[in-house]
Amino acid sequence: MRNATLEKPFRTFLLEEGVNETILQVRALLETATRPVIILVAGGSASGKTNAVAKRIQEAFRGKSLLLSMDNYYHGTAFMEREASRGNPLNFDQPEVVDLNAVAKDIVALRNKQPISERIYSFDTGISYTTETLIFPRSVVIIEGLFALHDEIRINGDLRVFVEIEVHGRLLRRLLRDIDSRGNQSPSNILRYFIETVLPMHEQYVQPNIGNADIVIKNEYVASVEAGRSGTVKDQTKFRIPSIDSETMRRAGSEFLGRTEHIDTYLDLPDKHLNDAGESVRIREEGEMIIFGYKGPGICSHGLKRSTLEFEIDKETKWLLTNIYPRFVRRISKIRRLYRKGSLVFSLDAVWGSDGDILLPNLGSFLEIRTDPSNQDDQKHTDELLAFLSLDRKDAILTPYSEL
Repeated sequence: MRNATLEKPFRTFLLEEGVNETILQVRALLETATRPVIILVAGGSASGKTNAVAKRIQEAFRGKSLLLSMDNYYHGTAFMEREASRGNPLNFDQPEVVDLNAVAKDIVALRNKQPISERIYSFDTGISYTTETLIFPRSVVIIEGLFALHDEIRINGDLRVFVEIEVHGRLLRRLLRDIDSRGNQSPSNILRYFIETVLPMHEQYVQPNIGNADIVIKNEYVASVEAGRSGTVKDQTKFRIPSIDSETMRRAGSEFLGRTEHIDTYLDLPDKHLNDAGESVRIREEGEMIIFGYKGPGICSHGLKRSTLEFEIDKETKWLLTNIYPRFVRRISKIRRLYRKGSLVFSLDAVWGSDGDILLPNLGSFLEIRTDPSNQDDQKHTDELLAFLSLDRKDAILTPYSEL
C-alpha cells in the first residue's frame, strides 16, 4: 500500500467536497490495504478538525474505524511546572507539551495490528494517565490534533489532511467553544490567551505543516449558522424621535436608570469586510470600562434579532485586537439615557459619528429598545411605550448605528 508523498502538492477543497474527497481516497486505499490505513488530520485550534472533519470520516467507516485525539497525549501540568522551574516555560499550544514519541509509537503499533493502552488527559486536573483498557486497531485509524502533521507523526500517515480557517473564524469558534465548555475561564482570559499564545504558536508550529498535507480543507466560519452559539440573542428596534424630556418618560410609566456615554469603534479584517456577512466587531469605551462586542447577522421580525457576545476587556487586550482587526471602519459616539418600564429596558440616544478623521453629521436622536424575543412582558411594555409616544412599529429603523 502506498504512502502519500510529500513531493505531491496538496489539493484544496471547501468543507463538504474536502470531506467527501478524503472519504473517497480512504476507500481507494482500503481496496489494496493489508494493514490499517492511517489518516492524519491536523489544523489550528477551533478549525473544525475534530467535529467537522475527523468525526465525519470516522462515521463514514462506522464499525471499522478508530479515532484518537492527540489531546490525550499531553504530558500534563506537572511536566510543565517542572520545565518552568528549569527556566523553560511552556504553553499548551506548542509541540513540546505533547508526547509525540508516544503518539508515533502507538501509530506504529496500530499499523502493525497490535493493540495499544488507552490514554486520557483531563483538562480539569491537568493529569495525563494510561488506563488498563486496550484499544484494538481497526481498518481505518484516524489521528487528529494540532501537531498531527509534524515530522515525527506524518511519516506514518497514509493520507494527510490539514483543516484551515482564517483567524477571525478561529477566534470566534474558540471563544464560543471555551465559554460554553470551560466555564472556569472568563471570556476576557480566553480572548487574551488566544491573541497572546494561540495565534503566535499557530503561526510558528501549526500553519507551516500545511506543506505536509495531501488534502487541505477550508472550513471557514459561517456567521449565519455559527453565531447563534453565543447563547445571547437581542431583538433591537430603534426609532428616530425628537428630543424627549424626563417628564414625558415619567408619564409613560418609565423609571430613569442613569446616563452614560459610549464611544464605539468598529474594526474590520485586513482583506475582507465583516459587514458583507452581517457581522461586526466593536470596541466600546464607557468611562473607564472597555467592552469587546461581536454581533452576528441579523434576522428581521418586529426588530432586528442578532446573536451577541459582549464582555469587558483591559486596555492591553484592546490594542492586541488590532493585530487581528487592523482596519478602522468608523467610530460612533452617543449619549445614552437609560430607562426601565416593567421588565423592559430601553434608551434615548443622541448619536453622532466619525469616519476616520472625518466627522459625520449628527445622526440625531433615537429611541432604542432591546428585548428578549421570548419575553412576552417585554413585548407588552414595548407596545404600551410606542402607543404613548405615537410611534408605529412599521417605522422602526433596523439599520445599526454604525451603518446609518
